[in-house]
Amino acid sequence: MGINGKVNQVLLHAQSVIIFGLSGLIMKSGELLKREEVMRRVRFKVVRVVRGRRISAFANGRYELEYSKGGRVRGKEGSFGIAVFGRRRDAESFCRSVNLKILKIIRVLPIGRGKIVKYISRFQSDNMLDVFYGREKDAKLDHNSSFISPYGTIFYPEVEVLD
Repeated sequence: MGINGKVNQVLLHAQSVIIFGLSGLIMKSGELLKREEVMRRVRFKVVRVVRGRRISAFANGRYELEYSKGGRVRGKEGSFGIAVFGRRRDAESFCRSVNLKILKIIRVLPIGRGKIVKYISRFQSDNMLDVFYGREKDAKLDHNSSFISPYGTIFYPEVEVLD
């Protein structure tokens, strides 16, 4: 290794110390995580705010979920899970396209393995969601009852609410 290799190695070591020094540590479920590890996993959830409650943006009835700060939320059995965005700008773009003033973006930490789903239900009622998820299992999609997932959407089985 030449002098340039040693200088680069020292600079990388110095950078990691500075990053670690600035980032500190975060405690989560009994384990210490570096801040950059947590920030790398942060996702963005669009919720609607109704009378101070933060609930699912579009799902109603038994598919509706409430998102309390510091709490964990698990997707309903038989659904794709909880839809989140990987990047804040995708969540903001989605909110602009829907143009509802009651929508808010919150930060969440995903729990479990994420999956990308091509089609989601166009309808929000319990009955229509039941029909949709039944069709999805048979891989027969009625294109009148579904549409392509918003850009950047990832589904997780569970999330921890940060905001």
